[in-house]
Amino acid sequence: MTPRRYFWATKSNSSGARISADLPEMKDAGLLLSAFILLLSRYDAGEEIAIAEANENHPVVYCFPCIREETVSAFLARVRRQFAEGPGQREFPRNILDGPIALVIAEKPELSFDSQRYSPRFANQFAAHYARTLAFLEGDGDSPLRQLDILSAGERAHLLAFSATRKDYPQGKLLHGLVEEQAARTPHSVAVVYGESKLTYAELDRDANRLAKFLRDVLGVATGDLVGLIVGRSERMIVALLGILKAGAGYVPINPRHPWETVDYMLRNAGIRTVLVNSDTAASAAGFQGELCVLDVEFSGLPAYSGAVAAGVGSGDLAYVIYTSGSTGRPKGVGVEHRAIVNTIQWRNDYYGMDERDVTLQMPSYAFDSSIVDIFSCLVSGGKLVIPDEDLRLDAQYLRSVMQLHGVTRCIVTPSYYTLLNRELHRAAGIRSVTVAGENVTLDLVQDHHRHLPGVRLINEYGPTENAVCSTACELTATSTRVHIGTPIANTQVFVLDAELRPVPLEASGEIYLAGAGLARGYVNQPALTEERFVPSSIEEFPGRMYKTGDWARWREDGTLEFLGRVDNQVKVRGFRIELNEIEQALLKHPGIDMAAVLCKEDGGGQKYLAAYVASPRSIPAVELSQWTQRSLPYYMTPDVIRVMRKLPLNLNGKVDSGALAKLPDFERSTDAHSASSPTQLALAALCAAILRRGEVGANDNFFSLGANSLRVMELVSRIRTDLQANIELLDVYAYPTVAELAARIENRRARERPAQFHARAAEA
Repeated sequence: MTPRRYFWATKSNSSGARISADLPEMKDAGLLLSAFILLLSRYDAGEEIAIAEANENHPVVYCFPCIREETVSAFLARVRRQFAEGPGQREFPRNILDGPIALVIAEKPELSFDSQRYSPRFANQFAAHYARTLAFLEGDGDSPLRQLDILSAGERAHLLAFSATRKDYPQGKLLHGLVEEQAARTPHSVAVVYGESKLTYAELDRDANRLAKFLRDVLGVATGDLVGLIVGRSERMIVALLGILKAGAGYVPINPRHPWETVDYMLRNAGIRTVLVNSDTAASAAGFQGELCVLDVEFSGLPAYSGAVAAGVGSGDLAYVIYTSGSTGRPKGVGVEHRAIVNTIQWRNDYYGMDERDVTLQMPSYAFDSSIVDIFSCLVSGGKLVIPDEDLRLDAQYLRSVMQLHGVTRCIVTPSYYTLLNRELHRAAGIRSVTVAGENVTLDLVQDHHRHLPGVRLINEYGPTENAVCSTACELTATSTRVHIGTPIANTQVFVLDAELRPVPLEASGEIYLAGAGLARGYVNQPALTEERFVPSSIEEFPGRMYKTGDWARWREDGTLEFLGRVDNQVKVRGFRIELNEIEQALLKHPGIDMAAVLCKEDGGGQKYLAAYVASPRSIPAVELSQWTQRSLPYYMTPDVIRVMRKLPLNLNGKVDSGALAKLPDFERSTDAHSASSPTQLALAALCAAILRRGEVGANDNFFSLGANSLRVMELVSRIRTDLQANIELLDVYAYPTVAELAARIENRRARERPAQFHARAAEA
């Protein structure tokens, strides 16, 4: 008898050696196939499983949705019926016959596994689960499929051992209290540096106390209040954070670049009555009707005060509220208590071994949650916090000079930014560790890091704002062959669960749920959303609440987590968590738009960007729509590309065909490709074409119209400095965005520099 082979059809296949696992003799092929399909659906956490049947002519592919509420009898009948009727018109490539898992049916059935992808241990595990699935399907025909539980008690205990860590830390600590303790230990050490300004720990603590007393006695801030903070980067930003905390309030950081519509919503949603600004950011809160304190104007007039403020704040009070993108078209404020963030800070300082010798380069925006661990891990351990200038923060040459000047030892950056920055860091001696967070890390980046910075630790941190910034961590070494998100941090539980909130097996995919000490209180003044995302724990060994992240992952055999992507319409772009629906909602408010769709795509260099497609009966300039979104969305959510179309492509279900949109070329082609004339223009056009992955770039082409973003600007400046030996600034690209304009700027600078160089050589002679 010729054996019939059924392969799990996936995109990533291999033709390596195979591992076999025998099954009991059974003659009911329909039952064997049904068990195979049902078990694969549990391992793949997908809505549909594709099975390829090998035959002499060509593979025949069947696709099976596994419906949780369907009964065993109905499921078995559907599988048998579908195999009898044929697969329909689904097209798949022939290489699916190299599928990673196969079911072979003859007199003695067996399971076959790709040995390059799966270990013998996995093969045995899958075979045991297959036997349990067969037994379930042979049982009560009225049982719904969701009742199948494939884990043994031993497997469950093994998974839960991976899921949780415990370490005893002092309880009842406050975020600002940890800094106060450090200030008492090292009062004369430098705590914060910004440009020429410095604050010692004693000065920082004194100024924060002074502000706290003013907030309570003059502005009426009470324990448990939320205070808005709209300031630029400086040492006074740190004073403001600590002053708000010392006053017993939680701080709500708001980026000054946000449009008023976004700022107004945050202030109203959080019930904020007091906002701190600087004179150069006051315009961002011009419409605010409550108490407005202009720090750089009013602070110098505050009466001297060095004592502590008796605020009566406890570890269960809110320390801060961070607003993140929301699927309803409105941002959502995540409220985090002192005890949650203090646990993260204490773990972090243990894990990194941070101490008074450390110097941290403060890179993340203070409105982004990475800034919290960045700032407070440094100040709690007695290190020095170096704050770079906001306008130059993406200039690698400037950052390298700052790092060399201050002896920077640590920093946190997004992977996309670090891809460009790590080329410069090898010239900055003293760096001890680099933390990447906020996006997926590529193996190429890991290898580049260890090539440029051998011996420097590279740490990958994962965690949503809803779990006090960090939930798992992993050190990526020079010998790493895969990028993981690591293991749970101290006193944190990480569960990978199926649709029934049960743990999934090793190597099977499921959704990440988080629990433990770092869990946020919830979303400020959004009880329905809080109830939806912060759910009762389904793990009886760990009662309480757990947070539904919307992230897919799987446990590897070594107990590390592999991140697999998002469940919903949320993406990470340049380190920011973005709900694509929120951008679509903003576009649909424009009176001339009928439909809108936003995709996160990758350009030729692997960089992510936001592409928006809108349907309108009239021709609306893309620049008008870009300005429209800038009035209602944070700057990082403004689409990089907006295309206006008569109608959007729809699929058979009447929904927007995202696949068709994903194939569209997004960036303008050059209309002046051959007009570059001078040597500088030609060289600059070639650089732009290489960086933006364009065929040709002309003299009058706008760098940003061709798809540039802040990271591309940074790369262009770096390449101009090295390849063209021209000393331009980051802001020059924004001021002179065409090839012709920027080339003229470079030539003018060279013309001014030549006399100075001549006189310098003459003086030396």
